[in-house]
Amino acid sequence: MTKIAKDQSVKGLKSKDWEDKCEVCHGPEYSLTLIDNKTRAEGNDKEIGQVVKRLRPNNGGEYTSTEFQSYLKAEGITHKLTVPKSPEQNGEAEQLNRTFVEAVRSMLIGSQLPQSFWAEALSIAVYLRNRSPTKSVNGLTPYEALSVFSCMAYAHIPKEERRKLDIIAKRRVLVGYGTTVKGYCQYCPENRIIYSRDVKFDESS
Repeated sequence: MTKIAKDQSVKGLKSKDWEDKCEVCHGPEYSLTLIDNKTRAEGNDKEIGQVVKRLRPNNGGEYTSTEFQSYLKAEGITHKLTVPKSPEQNGEAEQLNRTFVEAVRSMLIGSQLPQSFWAEALSIAVYLRNRSPTKSVNGLTPYEALSVFSCMAYAHIPKEERRKLDIIAKRRVLVGYGTTVKGYCQYCPENRIIYSRDVKFDESS
């Protein structure tokens, strides 16, 4: 933004207003795209509104480090790597990354903005894709394919909270997706809001 202001590409924009304030220009260097297997939504878990339960990346060092493995274990996420040098095992993700790169390139060239705005352009590309119909979910948009608001939600009861012959799930109502908590937001008969991640939905109810 500082460069744009100095070049007077935008009338009235002062460079001093943007010095050392541009998060994009001095921020992200990499991006990670997640594809939800049910809805085909792309983004991170907060953007998609779903809880990540299984992750299947390639064998890149960023996915095999001890720190990353510890994080997945702490979050209860199953980790399954593809076979080395077999990008076709994650063909959909590979193709999607190419699609996003081409979209970002086109937007930056068309807008004549610096390449440092790649992250903003990528966010727009993901935003539009998640709101566009796709054959993968019968012509719905990925966001339309999310579990229906107010449908029945059967939340798994941990072993520590039940005896061997007790029921293993409680019936609740889906009322949202966690933003600060990694779980589904559910309303239960005791007039409480509860978050949990192991949930089965009955969208016909």
